[in-house]
Amino acid sequence: MDITTAIVEIIQALAWPITVLLICYVLREQISDLAERISKGKLKYKDLELEIERDLNEIKAIPEVEKISSTEEFADYLEDHPLFKVAHVAPRAAILEAWCLVEKASSEAFSRKFSSKTIKTEKGTIRTGRMKMKGAFSKEKILAMEKLRSIRNRTAHSPDYQPSIDEAEEFVMYSLALEQDFQNDK
Repeated sequence: MDITTAIVEIIQALAWPITVLLICYVLREQISDLAERISKGKLKYKDLELEIERDLNEIKAIPEVEKISSTEEFADYLEDHPLFKVAHVAPRAAILEAWCLVEKASSEAFSRKFSSKTIKTEKGTIRTGRMKMKGAFSKEKILAMEKLRSIRNRTAHSPDYQPSIDEAEEFVMYSLALEQDFQNDK
């Protein structure tokens, strides 16, 4: 093998790796932005939102929610609940209605604990802030509420986003579990 053939083979072997590195260098800002979005779980493609799936997974891991949602009685309750059936027909409506149940149950539980009538008229984030300040509920339960509110807000205010039936079912399940936990909270 002569020197010219050796140089050609080295160039051929390095052509693709150098091309890939050059493309990565040119697109470094876009790649950095994409990596940041993926790490935050905010990658969107048409109707797919990884952020909602991540939030639902975080809610599932919360002890109060997991404890209630894993019982047989709850499974039976869920199967017969009208909102679970609505999720199959109108996922967006099911999410919005399930959130209303969580808000109502949390307000009633807070009122029972602190004899407060004003909490029912306060806006959601203000209400949650007061619940945090007073230590009314566990941090995990407040986190579940915040995650559910976030999903509800994205569903209500993003006209391009249409939740899937599975997402709506999960949201309804966790909302009903949280509602029951609030109702049991004395």
